[in-house]
Amino acid sequence: MFEFVSIACRYSESRWKAAIEKYRMNWVNLLNEDEKLPTTYGIEGYPTKIIINPEGVIAGKYLGEATDFYKKVDELFGN
Repeated sequence: MFEFVSIACRYSESRWKAAIEKYRMNWVNLLNEDEKLPTTYGIEGYPTKIIINPEGVIAGKYLGEATDFYKKVDELFGN
């Protein structure tokens, strides 16, 4: 089972909500209001994509739009 979660780290609440509506982001969306997540997860730039395995361990972290992330997702989905 997979779950996608988006975390906005640099937006106001109104801009964050507008983006969710505009881009039809129909999955879990969070706003990082206290700015702790970038430090906790070692976020160095945006967008950053993190894959966390069922045991809660980070299995991969991908910065930007490199194809490595998409290859890993295909692998996880068995493609």
